[in-house]
Amino acid sequence: FIKQTGITFDNYLDRKLLLEYMLGANTIPLTILVDADGRVLEKVRGAYEWDSPKTIEAIEKVFHLKPADDPMFGLRMLPQK
Repeated sequence: FIKQTGITFDNYLDRKLLLEYMLGANTIPLTILVDADGRVLEKVRGAYEWDSPKTIEAIEKVFHLKPADDPMFGLRMLPQK
């Protein structure tokens, strides 16, 4: 999937489950939103409607994002002011 979509952000596999224990990640799927300073902003356990207008607006606001030109790739960073 990563090669097919051309994802450029780092991906890690937690083989020793260190993050699972540290973050209380005992649910699949689990999404953890982390800011640029490494702070956990939100943990979402289970399925979630990530493409709902309300969710997209909240993510855009927190991460200073705007919709990408190509909808397949979701959101992109706005220039920092």
